[in-house]
Parts: sequence; structure tokens; C-alpha cells
Amino acid sequence: MADPEKVTVAIATGSANFPGTGATISCQRVTAPFKRDSAVTSGTRQGYQEFPVAALPHRGAMHRFVVAQPEGTIFLLQSRWVRNASPIRDGAVFVRLRATGPLWQIKAKMPMSAENILGDSFVAFEGRADVLTIEELRTAGVEIPTQYEKRFMSHEEVDECYVFDRLSDETQPRPVLRTINGADGPKVVEVAPTPARRMVFRR
Repeated sequence: MADPEKVTVAIATGSANFPGTGATISCQRVTAPFKRDSAVTSGTRQGYQEFPVAALPHRGAMHRFVVAQPEGTIFLLQSRWVRNASPIRDGAVFVRLRATGPLWQIKAKMPMSAENILGDSFVAFEGRADVLTIEELRTAGVEIPTQYEKRFMSHEEVDECYVFDRLSDETQPRPVLRTINGADGPKVVEVAPTPARRMVFRR
């Protein structure tokens, strides 16, 4: 069987540490059942840029990577905010890379401060992918722990952490994920969506 096509995307990691308020963003690759590792070192790195968040280097920086990963790879975008060392919001977004999927630009919101030179947001992910629901994650074999779901996947807090811009539509319909039992155990496959039936009305 041919290797999956690779999809090139831009992702970001980093931290902003302003007086009183700080935020960190990260991007990890996720495999079943909920194993996480670096989205950068697990793929093919093709570019890198660093963006300081303030004139003083100890305030932190955002790091932008261009990486290629096999189609179907699942990424976890995670944002955590603290105020005076206490958590104030946490957000997690899961995307599955697809060469024919919609083109997304997902921005992580940044704390505002007089020292901030980066702006109120930074692009955490840009590329073609499908944003996954928790049900789709389960179908793909990823089991999100209950405590993680409660802490990181509240719709309100995700909206407080991220801005979603769909830059262009998918070039092929989104496939349905199915789990089948193969010779080597359960395997996730893509199934073409069933075409909608056309209703013909006779006069």
C-alpha cells in the first residue's frame, strides 16, 4: 500500500509572560489512545521563524514552524492562560490533516499589555484540515480523558482562546471515519460520504 500523502502546514508554540497575565500555546501530534508527542520533531521540518512578544526577551516569544506530516495525522492545539500564577482559561482544538480539506487559519488569542508588540492574536495553525469533534476523535481511536475534556474542551473557553477563519472551502467532500477490524487489529479508514438522494416530484 502506498504511503499517505504528506500535508504541509504552519503551526506555532510559545509563551507570553506579561506582568500579571501569561499564556502558552503548543501543538502536539496525537495517536491512539491519547499519546502525545511533538508535532514538529515527529514530522518533516521545512521552516522556522521566531517572533518576540515584547522588547524584553524574558517576556517570551512565539515560534512558527512549517512542517509536513502524513495525511490523516491528528494535531492538538492547546492554549493555557494564567493570572498571577492561577489558571483562568484553557482551550484545546483537534484537527486532522487532509490535503483536500478546507484551508483553516486558527489564531490563538494573546494577552494584551503595554509591552505587547505582537498583537492580540497569533496564528497557531494554518493549513488544510478538518476540525474534529470528540465523537470523531473516538472513532479515530483517540479517547479523551473526562477531566481533560472538562478542563480544555469547554466551548466557551475554546472561544476565549482561539479565533477560527476558514480561508477556503474543501476541494473534496469530508470523508466519514470508520473503525474496522483488520489482520493487525482495529484500523481507522475513510469512507466517502453517501450522496444525498434527489427527490423527484411528478406533476
